Amino acid sequence: MIKSDKKNVMMLVFMILGFVLALQFRSVMSTNEEEVSTDETVESLQEELEREKMIGNNLRDELNESIKRRDTILRDIMEEGDSTDITQEWERARVAAGLTEVVGDGVIITLNDALEKVEGADVSNYVLHDFSLYEVLNDIKKAEPIAISINNERILSTTEIVCAGPTVRINRNRYPVPYEIKVIGDAEKIREAFLNSSMVITTFDVYNIRYQIRDEKNIVIPKYSGNTDILTNVVEVIE
Repeated sequence: MIKSDKKNVMMLVFMILGFVLALQFRSVMSTNEEEVSTDETVESLQEELEREKMIGNNLRDELNESIKRRDTILRDIMEEGDSTDITQEWERARVAAGLTEVVGDGVIITLNDALEKVEGADVSNYVLHDFSLYEVLNDIKKAEPIAISINNERILSTTEIVCAGPTVRINRNRYPVPYEIKVIGDAEKIREAFLNSSMVITTFDVYNIRYQIRDEKNIVIPKYSGNTDILTNVVEVIE
């Protein structure tokens, strides 16, 4: 091959190499721009979420203050009328309805998914579901507890526990595992009701669903934090 041919070949190779490097550089720059754009979008959404949370917390605080003022007015009215029995009945009704924070002795139960799963087995057997919580709660209620909460969500007769992907929605709020169930009442009866639950015997113990139960003093269970109007706006009181 003569020298001029060699030069032409080398020039062609360098041209191709330069073209490839330019394309690669442009691709890298484009990818970096997309990553920066994505990061900015995620950061913006996180900031928006934090702002919404702050607004929600402020509204909840305002609602709690309004409820306190209302209760104070009602209590003053009843006390002025020397209605001790009515006042006591009112307080008992509020506790039963889950509209006031309560403290007392009882048990705390912690539930979590299984750590290890048998290879080839149905994975759903080794995780907690909404119906798992429902059945456990139904059996605990046989022990006549005074108050129950799950992850500090007060459990009412109208509380919905619904599967929401990898989480469970309780009182319209989503929670992942683990689930902490606080129960105020007779600790011995509650423990017996839980350990004899069909869910514990036929599922938790069989598939190694993790659970712990311990007696506890001075358990604090918060009041129902949702909008109580939606609980009664579709019913009518019959005189």
